[in-house]
Amino acid sequence: MDRTATPTRRPAWPVGAVVFTLAVAGAFAWYAVDVSLKARGPTDWMMIVPAAAIGIIALLVCIVEDVRAHRAVPAPDDEVPAAGDETHPLRSIAFMALLAAYVAAIPWTGFDVGTFLFLAAALVVQGERSWWRCLLFAALVTVPVVYVFVHLLQVRLATLIL
Repeated sequence: MDRTATPTRRPAWPVGAVVFTLAVAGAFAWYAVDVSLKARGPTDWMMIVPAAAIGIIALLVCIVEDVRAHRAVPAPDDEVPAAGDETHPLRSIAFMALLAAYVAAIPWTGFDVGTFLFLAAALVVQGERSWWRCLLFAALVTVPVVYVFVHLLQVRLATLIL
């Protein structure tokens, strides 16, 4: 039986991406409602509800963009990915291992140094080969994140430098 003659149909919108994104948006909404119902005062929900609202809005924008991009690309005759489009499974496994190592190392490296090293290494794992871009991006993300958590939100985090 020749299965190559059967045409493959592509859905009109990216089903998996939309369902997953809606599930995450639903989890954001559930958490925000749960926090606001159990809150003893504005200080309990002041950071959670606005952050959840921003997350939900961002996720809905992502859905619209995914559907728009999906419709703009014509369905190929065959579902063979173009050269260079495939993601090697070892990259995903390496990233998950890197994330586990980052979480385990934070007590010793501190949140600031650990985050910097994790971001730089994550870029390398995902294919970035320019060392200065990795270091610059890691610094540009780490400094504001640590500043917001430690200085503005007064979260007690172990830090070494910042």
